[in-house]
Amino acid sequence: MNKLTLSAGLAGLTSKSDRSYTLRFDTLELGSEEISWLNENLKAWGWLVISPNQEDPIEDVDVPTDRATGKDTKSPSERLRSVLYAWYASLQEKGAIQGSFSHFYEAKMEAMICHFKEKLDR
Repeated sequence: MNKLTLSAGLAGLTSKSDRSYTLRFDTLELGSEEISWLNENLKAWGWLVISPNQEDPIEDVDVPTDRATGKDTKSPSERLRSVLYAWYASLQEKGAIQGSFSHFYEAKMEAMICHFKEKLDR
């Protein structure tokens, strides 16, 4: 079973410090297949579509085809910062650089910005 469709009610939501939310749902009694699917997909990320009974049919909703990203997935800017930090740590370990990471980061970001700005001028 690739997808799960349940009758459920939104029972509550809680805002979190990182601007994300925790959603809680109530369902009717679930069968063993549904429980098994939920246990197998616990912590998995995907797309959630909710449609109150009185609204348009759920078939009219376009579910995105790209992968849903979750908390385990870094944004491109987070990935870049991590790579720059690894480079900084490697250079610092070799004694090839001094100073703080924040100065290193700002200098490398400025160099990248200048690099791409030059491409715009052409």
